Amino acid sequence: MTDFIARTIALRKKYPVLRETRFLYGDREVLPGLYDVSWFDERGNALTIEAWQDPEGRALTLRRAGPGLNGEIDVILLMFNAFAQSLAFTPPAPHLEWNVLLDSAEPNAVEHPLVGGAELEVAAHSIVVLLAQPTGDADWQAVWMAGPYQGPRLLTALPPDPGTMVPHRPPEIDQTQ
Repeated sequence: MTDFIARTIALRKKYPVLRETRFLYGDREVLPGLYDVSWFDERGNALTIEAWQDPEGRALTLRRAGPGLNGEIDVILLMFNAFAQSLAFTPPAPHLEWNVLLDSAEPNAVEHPLVGGAELEVAAHSIVVLLAQPTGDADWQAVWMAGPYQGPRLLTALPPDPGTMVPHRPPEIDQTQ
């Protein structure tokens, strides 16, 4: 257990996106289509307001993207499974090559590539941390060095603002009858 905790601490030191000091709103586009923070379900779909409010929801994926220690882009996925059974998780778009950095169900496993890249079985009551590896013709590092792409963003993946939610109250019961 001590070795596992040491590995988690080392990850936080190695990847600045895992130790953000400010609240993130998901409105900063780090690279085209990749924002500083985004939330997804286990199928890789952006979380809807309904999904955020689902009291039975037990699985989600957090994607963080931002500058690394050497100016490169770090894209990290944290896949959380709080169900009592394992679940298949699909990384959200865009397609990237992923390395599994940490799996709480296999604390002694070494870092390894996600073979196939399409799905990952996440054990019950566990978390898996993945790091993206750029693929294809896109030169992600050159895009980052040139500056982040600025564009419109739909904020449907954010949880609802508590100030805008109307509390649900049961109907009053008329006790005069």
